[in-house]
Amino acid sequence: MARVTSRRLVASLLVLCVMPGCGGGGGSEAPAQINKAPSFTSQSTASVAENSSVPFYTAAVTDADGDSVTISMTGGSDSAAFSFVGGVLGFVKAPNYDQPTDANLDNIYEVTLTATDGKGGSTSLTLPVRVTNDQEGVNLTRVTSGLGTDAVMAARTRGADGLIVVSQDGTVREFFGGSGSGNLMGNVFKSGESGRVLAVAHFNGYGVAMLDITGTGVIVRTIVLQDSPLQYAITDVLAAPSTQAARGTLFIGGDGFMFGAVGDPSGGLAQDTSSGYGKLYRIQVDPYCGASTLSYCLYSERFGDGIHSPAGGGGYASRSFVLDSGTDQQEEVDYFFQDSRPLDFGWPYREGTFARVANPPAPVIGPSITYTYGDGFFQGQGMTGGLHYTGAIASLDDKILVTDRSGKIFAFRAGFLSDGILHAPTEMENRTADFVPADGAIERPAAIVRDTAGRLFVLDGDGELYLAG
Repeated sequence: MARVTSRRLVASLLVLCVMPGCGGGGGSEAPAQINKAPSFTSQSTASVAENSSVPFYTAAVTDADGDSVTISMTGGSDSAAFSFVGGVLGFVKAPNYDQPTDANLDNIYEVTLTATDGKGGSTSLTLPVRVTNDQEGVNLTRVTSGLGTDAVMAARTRGADGLIVVSQDGTVREFFGGSGSGNLMGNVFKSGESGRVLAVAHFNGYGVAMLDITGTGVIVRTIVLQDSPLQYAITDVLAAPSTQAARGTLFIGGDGFMFGAVGDPSGGLAQDTSSGYGKLYRIQVDPYCGASTLSYCLYSERFGDGIHSPAGGGGYASRSFVLDSGTDQQEEVDYFFQDSRPLDFGWPYREGTFARVANPPAPVIGPSITYTYGDGFFQGQGMTGGLHYTGAIASLDDKILVTDRSGKIFAFRAGFLSDGILHAPTEMENRTADFVPADGAIERPAAIVRDTAGRLFVLDGDGELYLAG
């Protein structure tokens, strides 16, 4: 029994000596090295001023293993907006703060960069790039205040350059040469009258106010100014008394004549030929109508219908445009030839391109551009004014400017009116940030006008007057 045990012990020792570590000169092997992924050392955010086409961000990485690292653009919700060459990031097209194209329309563009070391290690960086605003020459300053809630404003069209402002209590003021010192010019209401001031314009040397007089209806009335040829006012009635509180506007069209529009909130009168509501008018102040040089006439011609809530208008390329505010669907800008007949702007059958009834009649005058209701970047709460701007502010030159009661100010190329294409709201620019004044605040712009000297003015709904440029 002892021999068996001994032999077995020797055999066991021989087996053990074959295993690593037995015998002479061999050492232990080093453990396998674990590859470390590269890491970004460049900033995790970036910003760039609008209109800049210069590359703005250089990606930088480090690798703990000393491996060669490749950086590439691998995704992100807005990656198509960027170029990435030689580790340097830039925009393919210079960004426009007023017309963002990022996924959220918030001027924050996202792109993903990925660093790889060729050995399985990789790291990604989602980089938000904020585009910042440039006021582009607008530079708004407050001229005066205290004009009252919902005042109306128009530019003088001949004589000294200036403005006419009418407050809701009927007080008339003239401002000249960009000054904030207004000259009081009486009151548009006669003794015993009360009502609403809807609009004002300047034509053939007279101010003209559109008023909704209690018990009388919607009228136009001349305003005697310092340089008016004759010093008395006359009146013309456009629409009978109504309780629906219609809006109205006055503007100079592309043919040089004055136009007026009276709205129809209810939708029951715009297509009714016996009613003055929902209609477009040509309004004439005629200094040559009487047998005497000491008389003049004011009269109106009704020649269009289908208007809901007119908010302004103007002229472009010898034709005219009118802004028509919707109910809760769409705002629209309509372009028309003054001599065309019929002129039907679609209300109450249509609101912009939105059909309000089943199988509405084919549109006679369709919109050139619309935008919808809401709080989005290209949405609003209702138009309040507009004009075709030409002047020294290059970024606004030859554009239609539209004010909205939400506080926004939109702009689009004037050529959109005449090209026969229905333009989307994303083709506009939201210029609100450019119109932030140095002092005060525009919360609800009520009117925007350009005087004959090229100055651009904005009247806020709380009675503050601002000058741009």
